[in-house]
Amino acid sequence: METMMDEQMAMYPALVDLARAMLNRGAEVEEVLEALREKCPSIIQSMKVARDVLGLPMNEAKDLVHHSRAWSDMRDRHSELHEQAEAAAWSKPTQNADGSFRVELDLARDGTTEH
Repeated sequence: METMMDEQMAMYPALVDLARAMLNRGAEVEEVLEALREKCPSIIQSMKVARDVLGLPMNEAKDLVHHSRAWSDMRDRHSELHEQAEAAAWSKPTQNADGSFRVELDLARDGTTEH
């Protein structure tokens, strides 16, 4: 059974080739990021392609992709998640009956809570 990670790894060389070909034809970086978004919904994979194709350190590739027009919807969601995770790190967790602990984060857009 092939996992999503396996599928993404298999797609990687084709995504790198696509990005390089687009840049060689004179495409803007934003156009390349939009094409990557259409081909693969993984923001992390887009960051890795940008890193390798543009020769950037990973932190710069992350900033480039994260602040792109192509990924703006995910930027907002990731920022919300980051804020919640940061708040949870400073909050007191709930202890379960079995002795384990639980911290609640609201990861759903519809307001339901996941644990």
